[in-house]
Amino acid sequence: MPDELQARIQQQHAQLTLVAHGRNAFTGWFIVDGVVPHAHFCSTVRQRTAAGSRSSSNGGISDDDDDADACAVPGGRRERFIFMRGVQWSAQDVDSTKLSQALMRLWPAHFPRIQPKTRNAATSSGSLAMLTMVQYQLQSRRRHSSSPSCYTFGSPPVLAHEQGGGGHRVLQALRLPSDCVKNFVLENDPVPRALLSVDPTFELLSSWGAVQGLLQLRQLLAGQGSPLSPGRFLFESVGQVHLIKWTPEGGSEVVPLDSHEIETELSFLAPKPDDCSGIDADCLNADLQSNAAGTVCRPLQEGTACGDKQRCMSGVCGANTGVRIPEQFLATSHEWKRITDYTGPTFEAWAGIFKKLGPSPIIRIGGASQDAMTEVPGPETWVSLEKLQRATNCRFIIGLPLWQKNAAEMGRHIIDQAQKHLGDSLMGFELGNEPEFWPTGLGGYDEKGQWQSGFEAYAAYFHRVATALNPCSDGKPILSGPGWGNVNTQDPSWFAKVLGAGKCYLWEANTHYYPYINNETVTAPELLSQWLQDFALDKFKAYVGIAKKAGLPVRISETNSMYGGGRVGLSDTMVGAFWTIDALFAFANAGALSFHLHWGNGGQPNGDNPPSVGVQTNFILKAGQDPWPYPSVHAPWYGYLFWTLASAGGYGKAADTSFVAANVERWDKCAANIKVYALKSDGGDVRIALINKDVDKPCNVDVRVDSKFCSNKASLSRMLPGRLGIFSKGGITWQGQTYENSGFTGKLQNAVEQVTVRPQLFAGKPCSYNIGLPAASAALLVVSPDEALTE
Repeated sequence: MPDELQARIQQQHAQLTLVAHGRNAFTGWFIVDGVVPHAHFCSTVRQRTAAGSRSSSNGGISDDDDDADACAVPGGRRERFIFMRGVQWSAQDVDSTKLSQALMRLWPAHFPRIQPKTRNAATSSGSLAMLTMVQYQLQSRRRHSSSPSCYTFGSPPVLAHEQGGGGHRVLQALRLPSDCVKNFVLENDPVPRALLSVDPTFELLSSWGAVQGLLQLRQLLAGQGSPLSPGRFLFESVGQVHLIKWTPEGGSEVVPLDSHEIETELSFLAPKPDDCSGIDADCLNADLQSNAAGTVCRPLQEGTACGDKQRCMSGVCGANTGVRIPEQFLATSHEWKRITDYTGPTFEAWAGIFKKLGPSPIIRIGGASQDAMTEVPGPETWVSLEKLQRATNCRFIIGLPLWQKNAAEMGRHIIDQAQKHLGDSLMGFELGNEPEFWPTGLGGYDEKGQWQSGFEAYAAYFHRVATALNPCSDGKPILSGPGWGNVNTQDPSWFAKVLGAGKCYLWEANTHYYPYINNETVTAPELLSQWLQDFALDKFKAYVGIAKKAGLPVRISETNSMYGGGRVGLSDTMVGAFWTIDALFAFANAGALSFHLHWGNGGQPNGDNPPSVGVQTNFILKAGQDPWPYPSVHAPWYGYLFWTLASAGGYGKAADTSFVAANVERWDKCAANIKVYALKSDGGDVRIALINKDVDKPCNVDVRVDSKFCSNKASLSRMLPGRLGIFSKGGITWQGQTYENSGFTGKLQNAVEQVTVRPQLFAGKPCSYNIGLPAASAALLVVSPDEALTE
């Protein structure tokens, strides 16, 4: 083992030599000799010499002639390094009980041979390293040599001056410079953050009488002179503190903290000025001193006033309204193949379907077929798109190939044809489709036409083709990308690199989204679970942050409840409808520009139809005749209709709403999988979406509203399943209407059914509407303010 370890050290670092190593039941240690480069050592000497000449009177250490002489020696300076491995509490070979007992035996005690005294305790590897440094400084006979240094990573403090006064007093007593200890703390590491910044919280809590009593009891147990006294909580932050932050835009960043910044940057209690989820310190202090401690002060609620004419929205102090829904958020995506089916014999029925989505629906043409194509689409495709545009006023995003070696040449021809036939209805072009799923894997062609694998090769290739199609000198970006296959799986830094290089030719950023599941094994509750959605939302919000830095919006240009067209018996049931509704609300609120539900080829004459599609293409087959396509509405489409009425107030209209606060209380009273969203329209009415995604549990929802919305004008629309509940494919109704028995017309059948809901009014209680939600159902409550209360 020692020989193997020595060989590995020398292989990685030729100037390091293993001197000794060992381990006990809890941790391991290594002693290595090595050479510090001449330039680095002398730079440190100069810095410390300057600091010593300025501050030697108050304990700062000044370097002596030995260090100055060492700088005159060519080469480097030989140093000894001691590495300590952190304790792995969860490791299989660690007995956590014995480890706890060992730590308790090392209760805080005096360091010998130094006045004023410092205190120490045993903890993790970084803390042990700091204690080793102190022991070295106290016992070493090399008093005229350079000072030792210590680097800790994620370690809590373990030193305190007996008389308090901060960590700098500890270093003064040891005659060590302030930069000899460097503590590195991850932004989300709770242990070192809490202990390095604990005193402001301690002071706040200690003002409460009950806490003071506990602190006095602790001092009795620890003994007189212990650092665990009523005057302080634990140990001091000694040395410099560096916070390691990570952002989607810039990756990891090491931020040095000044002494006055440590408490504010590391404290978990200190709320950010623009964060409505924090607890106000003054309120908390008053709360703790009251008899009802813990019941008065809470995080600021949604809608609470937090600034000059501002309110808390989604945890941020901002405008009176939340995220604005784009006018045409719900959109569709289609493969290049079989576009002509939409303009065949049932063209009017198809036009009616698309016009339901808005006054100018957005249609993306692309998908896997755009990278698989070997020639420019023929005239019949462009004629069909023209015809569809004239009938629906739709707009287009056209997919361009990237995987093909002649992508730039073919892309130029497609752009020419699109501009010729589609004119002003053309929004832009999506370059490439899901490059990580290309048959060759992620990569790209180099300048010599040779395929190279990996992200760097892809990024260079994307940039080369993009600038060939849309030179920066054009002054008008028309491309979008990178069209990742799934927001769940791609490194945000990759997204940042593509956007950073493409500022002159990208008019927007895009990605695809499919739930991160196994299509074959996922169940309905799993597909509709909140944790699965949150997993994607966290990733997507990182993308939005990156794109915002580049000044670009983010479009989800392809999505659906399941990848690969979905699964029969799940995607084509009410499960698909509920997934669609919930995802539309969630991603609109997360800042997406648009949400394109992918229809693939729509359907095939052989019956190979993707189950996740809202409106499939079915065919009538007659001998000697071409297949006759017509629209066949399936369960997910009812989710499209629900969203359209909630966001726009009617079919064929542009969205006119913004998100408003929807605080959900007392989940414990309802075990069903309920989601609630609230939107406020430009006209003043509030539209509240109530979704019960549960397989078998009903729930009663008490909707409490502001007094000005306490109106007899509330209307309730319901979406109800068929006899199979959440697994219904047929028998589904929305507002009492259905597409069953609609033939080839693509039109809703039956009259619209809405119910007027009366508010419940009780003295001393807010106005409320009680809505019963059966399992596998959804409801839309629309409340208009009374005219007399509008002011």
